[in-house]
Amino acid sequence: MQHTRVRKILKFCRFPIIPLCIFLFLYPPFVWLDWFNIAPYLPANALCNNCTNFTYRTLIENRELCSEGDVFLLMLVTSRPDNTLQRHVIREGWGSVHEHRGYRIRHVFLTGRPNLQTFQTQLHIESLMHKDILQGDFEDRYLTLTNKIMWGLSWAKRHCRNAKFILKTDDDTLNVPHRYVDYLSSLRQQEAAFVGGSCVSLRKPVRLASKWYTPVEIYSAAFYPVYCPGTAYVLSMTAVRCIVDMARNIRFLPWEDVFVTGLCRAACGIDFTFIVGIYNTPFHVTDCTLATQILSYHNDRDPGLQERWKVVNDITKRRVCGDWSFLQAAFRPLYMLFPGFYIPT
Repeated sequence: MQHTRVRKILKFCRFPIIPLCIFLFLYPPFVWLDWFNIAPYLPANALCNNCTNFTYRTLIENRELCSEGDVFLLMLVTSRPDNTLQRHVIREGWGSVHEHRGYRIRHVFLTGRPNLQTFQTQLHIESLMHKDILQGDFEDRYLTLTNKIMWGLSWAKRHCRNAKFILKTDDDTLNVPHRYVDYLSSLRQQEAAFVGGSCVSLRKPVRLASKWYTPVEIYSAAFYPVYCPGTAYVLSMTAVRCIVDMARNIRFLPWEDVFVTGLCRAACGIDFTFIVGIYNTPFHVTDCTLATQILSYHNDRDPGLQERWKVVNDITKRRVCGDWSFLQAAFRPLYMLFPGFYIPT
């Protein structure tokens, strides 16, 4: 009986037009037009006229970050004021990569006001030592993440205009900067507007009580546009300029990934790009994927982060795993439609 069921499933999958038709039937046209990059979806009620403001006073600034010449990849890393240990681990690991194949790489930690003056003093000392902290005059909490990112992008637009690409990521994420450089330097049109990440579709606002509760008064549409989760996403400076200028005319949403890579991207008319190698959860992470093809993964402050960074740079492991991980990377886009689909390494 079970073999018969498997044969039926395999037979059904021979005709991809059937599941495609079901997909087009179940979801409204604006959803699949957005999903296939035909027409970016932007709910009409998401637009407004100068209703949003992300201008804040700068408390700590390090303008020399981009003063040494052209920066190919600027990494904006969100971090709470009291996350001193996480910043230290990053500086010792992936934050220590400042150049790859002649391309300059820089990182800066974005943070807001701490609750205690003690942390403010520590932050000033840390900034004087490492010169990689950018602090804005806004309360630092989860619901102000959009404020933090938009303020950081505005700062980059003004003071790092020579940066080619910006990687937005978090201090609980492992990133592999040199693989981003390899990927981004291979793009044919590097001056074009680019927004890329492990993008997702068919996501609805959460209407039940939770961390991500979104009342109808804030966002009334049934679906979000396609967006790239905030674990890691890449914006070209051309896209940043449009997003920063457009943001003032988009109704505020506390979920920064939806706001930046969904609503603002759609308002700018920019297509999204699915980047293979960005993992929003650590479940598919193995030594082989680390050694060969992972660009970023959300590790939730993995205590073994330093050991995992060693695996990333393990040449021997890379040779052993190369072919198998290439097969996994080839099927990675299927995760967009089938999150459970996975080839173990």
